[in-house]
Amino acid sequence: MECLQLLYCDRNQMTHLPESIGQLEHLTTLHCGDNLLTTIPESIGHLKCLKCLYCNNNQLKTLPESIDHLKFLDILFCERNQMTHLPETIGQMECLETLFCGSNQLTALPESINQLKCLKYLHCYGNHLNNLPEFNDQMKCLCQLYCFNNQLTTLPESIGQLSQLNDLRCSKNQLTALHESITQLEVLHELDCSDNHFEMLPESIPRLKNLIRVDFSRNRISGMSAEWISLFERISVDLYDNPIDIQ
Repeated sequence: MECLQLLYCDRNQMTHLPESIGQLEHLTTLHCGDNLLTTIPESIGHLKCLKCLYCNNNQLKTLPESIDHLKFLDILFCERNQMTHLPETIGQMECLETLFCGSNQLTALPESINQLKCLKYLHCYGNHLNNLPEFNDQMKCLCQLYCFNNQLTTLPESIGQLSQLNDLRCSKNQLTALHESITQLEVLHELDCSDNHFEMLPESIPRLKNLIRVDFSRNRISGMSAEWISLFERISVDLYDNPIDIQ
């Protein structure tokens, strides 16, 4: 088993992984989703060659602190568990490109997440997040941010530093406004702000020249500016179920 590179043990009603899994030093891919796991052994930190870890749809409360030892991990799927937090050490996973931690019970994301300079896809939807961590220019690769179905009342001003962000979905929160810094997202293609508490359409949005689709349906919007009306001529705009007076 020492040369094993791929291990698929999904859908087996497993309640634990053995500590000895850390001896599979050549393992590059581990699929253990759709089981009954409540923990992942700390010995997983010995899997120096691991690139892909799929542990979604289990009963995990957290991830092992040793996960920062997985220096070559680029895909981490831990959706649909019972996690209340992610280890702060996650910021040391310098090769991580995909982090899917949606449908858990997270109340915050670790501040160290802004150290993930290779991160491209961040899905943290369906949690209990009240805010997002401050972003910085180290996260210049992030192109997709799904933070819908949380308890967000605002997005950080630093979101404007995500220069490669092209897909932002923040529906089903408690947002009432977007910061002016969103105009710095020059490659943004899709913006979904549906099911929030907006009463006015942000005047900054029409200045995003590469937008293809924008969704502000199911808010509390009562009117729109001439800039927004002209936006209808070039992109898809969804304002369904708002009390808009078009007179």
